[in-house]
Amino acid sequence: MDQYRFYLRNTTLSRYTKRYGSMMGLFWLAKFALIPAGFAYPNLILLFLGLTLCVPFIVAYWGVNYRKREFLEDVSYGRMWSFIFLIYLYASLLAALGHYIYFRFIDGGFMLQAMEEMVRDFVATLPADQGGEIESQMSLMIEQQRQLTPIETAMNQFSQNLLVGMVMAFIIAPLIRKKGPGEQTSKDILDSIKSEGKE
Repeated sequence: MDQYRFYLRNTTLSRYTKRYGSMMGLFWLAKFALIPAGFAYPNLILLFLGLTLCVPFIVAYWGVNYRKREFLEDVSYGRMWSFIFLIYLYASLLAALGHYIYFRFIDGGFMLQAMEEMVRDFVATLPADQGGEIESQMSLMIEQQRQLTPIETAMNQFSQNLLVGMVMAFIIAPLIRKKGPGEQTSKDILDSIKSEGKE
């Protein structure tokens, strides 16, 4: 019985994380589309940042939903950490594929060229002694990015997203693994039904 329960919970963990991870990956790609558009409409960059800040809260909501639906008690820290990390893993894989397609077939150097123009415009507003140093540093960084292949750029993004996922899992998991005051789990509901049946 314990082995069956272990198998069942691992199966539901995989099912939930793949579904939520796919949804998050699509959300990230939608956010990413705001970046090139943001060079023409700067307000879209603010929207991108706002949506990025929403990601941990979305993951936390999904974690609470998973705990309520699939468990009769509080969830272990390790299982909740795995839940959150796997969401980020699947989302990062999907986002990396989208990033590769964009930089391989669509971008054509547009994003780096737009960044260079933004740097020049920014440097033009600074005193000459400060502007020259900042421009050289930013130009070096942009040139390093230009040397990367599309697959290298996508893998860099994948690694960064995965690292963020590991950190966020450490932070979010202990906050949502236990039920809150007044919150009912499936165990509470079952106990309530049993008590009503006895009456």
